[in-house]
Amino acid sequence: MSFLSEFESLCPAIIVVEPFTTNDAWGNKSYGSSVSYRGRVTNKMRRIVTMAGVDAISGTDIVLLTSSGVFTEDRITLPSGFLPRQPPILRVDRIADEEGNLYTKVYA
Repeated sequence: MSFLSEFESLCPAIIVVEPFTTNDAWGNKSYGSSVSYRGRVTNKMRRIVTMAGVDAISGTDIVLLTSSGVFTEDRITLPSGFLPRQPPILRVDRIADEEGNLYTKVYA
C-alpha cells in the first residue's frame, strides 16, 4: 500500500486552485478556471526558502492529493476556518512516495 492511499483518509479538506494566466497592462493578475483538490491544511510556522531563493516564514502547510502543476503564481483558496483564505504561495514541492505516486506540498 502506498503512502498516498494511506494518507487519503487524513485529507478531508477541499482546496481550490486557480491557475495564473496573465497580467494585464496595469499588473493585475488573471486566473483560469478553478480546480478543486482533496488535501490537508495545517497551520505551522516554519522558515523556508522560496522558489526565488529568498528566506521567508510559511504559516500554512498544504498537502494536495495531486501531481498536476501548481505554481507559485497560482491562487489558492483554503476551506473556511483558515485565515487568510487566499494566502500567497511561497513554495511548491512535488513529492513521490515509495511507489512513485506524486503529491504536492504547498507552503503559504
